[in-house]
Amino acid sequence: MDSTKEVIYIAGKMRGISDLGRSAFAEAEDCIWAWTANENKNRAVLNPAILPTNLPDDAYLPICLAMLDKADAIWMIDGWENSEGANVELAFAKAQRKTIYYTKCNELGIGITGITKSVYNNKLKQYTESGTYIVRTTAELE
Repeated sequence: MDSTKEVIYIAGKMRGISDLGRSAFAEAEDCIWAWTANENKNRAVLNPAILPTNLPDDAYLPICLAMLDKADAIWMIDGWENSEGANVELAFAKAQRKTIYYTKCNELGIGITGITKSVYNNKLKQYTESGTYIVRTTAELE
């Protein structure tokens, strides 16, 4: 990937959730964009929750893995552990030695209307120090 732009793929549970996880994926995307703005970085987000809902079930994982293949990192959202697809995506990301982000955006206050940059910065600092907000590379996980 272009070294000036980090491409992040969002992974998490979708099946069995009332809105197919779309609200959680949208919140994660908001979190990434807030983090991006805060750090003055150049990032792009690949969000599989925008895929149409009327594809055959066996079409989604190949499409998602193709998206993930073009990403530099994977962003694991709450509940990913209970998703067969997200676990496959995580294994793929590890095999490709991609950066893996584990986070709980809702605990950072992201997605709450009207959040200010200073509130976000304070919460990010707090959660980074407490270990709730975790960024790990695949090398650190081995």
